[in-house]
Amino acid sequence: MDFVLIGAQKAGSTFLHHAILHHPGLRMPVGEVPVFEYPTYSPGALEWLDGLLSQTPGGAVRGIKRPDYLGRPEAPRLIHRHAPDCRLLVVLREPVSRTVSAYYHYMRRGHLPALPPDEGIPLLIEGAFDEAWPRAWEVLAFSRYGECLDRYLDLFRPEQLCLLVQDDVIRDPSGALRRIYEHLGVDADYVPPGLDQRALPTVYSLPRVRFLAWAQCFRPDEHGFAPPALSSLPGQLLYLAAMGLDRAVLGPLLGNPRPVLRPSTLDALRRALADDRPRVLHHLGRVPSSWSP
Repeated sequence: MDFVLIGAQKAGSTFLHHAILHHPGLRMPVGEVPVFEYPTYSPGALEWLDGLLSQTPGGAVRGIKRPDYLGRPEAPRLIHRHAPDCRLLVVLREPVSRTVSAYYHYMRRGHLPALPPDEGIPLLIEGAFDEAWPRAWEVLAFSRYGECLDRYLDLFRPEQLCLLVQDDVIRDPSGALRRIYEHLGVDADYVPPGLDQRALPTVYSLPRVRFLAWAQCFRPDEHGFAPPALSSLPGQLLYLAAMGLDRAVLGPLLGNPRPVLRPSTLDALRRALADDRPRVLHHLGRVPSSWSP
């Protein structure tokens, strides 16, 4: 394993994944690979990963993607244990907007109760969901980029890390990809198709979020780690039908209006992340223009 695209979650890593998949000198699985996190990490999961990567042709630079790895406390140690010389790719998004997007993402995945953001985010900051919703802590923690990067740089050399900002990727995608390709040691002049491709938008409609959270019960496990009942053919068909219903009916009917949060909610988020700001700006060496003051 030569490189890992470790995040950040909800920050544009899907675009980079698309560009890497098309480069003739790079090989990467189409889906995410959650091997280096608990509870997935196991001898069986590592064997599965070895088999996956062994299918790539010799000479190709091989890697995986898992945006959760940036924020998972155990991931740096587990990745370093098995690939200490691998290169790391990171793209960061303005932390407050990433947190709001992640809040909806976690509701959609059934990891948080489906509440309006002005009601749910203050409770999230207080830790009110932590006991009943075991993954609730990730929403804020994954936006604490300075803390996350510190854990990686305690183990990996700075030159192993390629750090991008979402604003720069949007403004100059070709330049961002050139940096990625140079970092991975492949032809940096290659231009992949679909440079204007963007990830699917976050679903903000709460009725749709609630429906999609219900559908997660039937979501197939592409890695083979889920209990058999959840990976059954009827469950997969139900999940696909639910996704199709959302795209064809609920989306056009309900729309997807972006929420306008109260200033007090945004201020609470900024305060919750304020102590991490100097650390991430130290790693970046600058203040990105769109980041909150």
